[in-house]
Amino acid sequence: MFRFAQHYTAIYVVSFRKFRGVIVLLVGWVALLATVQAQPNSLEQLSDDFWTWRAKYAPFTGDDVNRLERPGEMRDWSRARIGQQRKELAGFEARWKKIDP
Repeated sequence: MFRFAQHYTAIYVVSFRKFRGVIVLLVGWVALLATVQAQPNSLEQLSDDFWTWRAKYAPFTGDDVNRLERPGEMRDWSRARIGQQRKELAGFEARWKKIDP
């Protein structure tokens, strides 16, 4: 009976160590992904932000953007709104130029 208890305890310790190692790796991987996604100056983040913006404000073009779904709202063609879109576009260009090649 005592031998069985020792064997069972040894298996439990080995299994717990493996499980703990897997948990540590998983937490590290999640932390790494969070760090990569949190970088606002990364090319991936710039790309995501730009295409989200483009899908919303450039629905009247003949390129592939037309395949994206957009909210069914009216387009604001006022001078102020067009000026704001130009500022936003300049902001994307400035972010693009800050990214290291």
